[in-house]
Amino acid sequence: MKLTDWSSIQQQIYLPICGFSFTSNVGNARSYGSELEAHYKATQQLTIGLTGSFNRATITSSNNIETVQVGEHVLNTPAWTYTADANYEWSVGRFGHAFIRADYDWIGSSYGSYVQANPDYYDPGYGVLNATVGIETDRWTFALFGKNLTDDRTIIQRPEINTVIEGYTVRPLTVGLSARFKLD
Repeated sequence: MKLTDWSSIQQQIYLPICGFSFTSNVGNARSYGSELEAHYKATQQLTIGLTGSFNRATITSSNNIETVQVGEHVLNTPAWTYTADANYEWSVGRFGHAFIRADYDWIGSSYGSYVQANPDYYDPGYGVLNATVGIETDRWTFALFGKNLTDDRTIIQRPEINTVIEGYTVRPLTVGLSARFKLD
């Protein structure tokens, strides 16, 4: 378990009268948590893995208890995250090897404001499925990738800017090609 003590932590402070936020030193905070990662080579070609983390980050002293209370969560810090992944590789003769990789990333809920009336007070958890297929040699890699394959449109933040409530979603479905070349 890792323990971190912060002094003079900066956080966004929401001003409900005008809808603006500003960054301020709010006091001190403490964060502790742990992470676990496991990978298993199921066959010569297939590797599967799971990574998870737990984090508890709270305010331990406040410069202004009317704005930020001791014990409140540090903003935008999810308590839980995990990733499940799989990688399958096979030889393609003198061309090197081909691969297909997939991962599912889940980010837990967090808090986006210290003001309960703020639309961004609670930010929900969300998950994203990604995959890549390609060919790799000692010098180059060509791949086709897909991000957010389920096209999840969860609104993950609702900031209020100039009294207008906006909604930020997970990055939309994105498909593309990548190429990489290694120089000697």
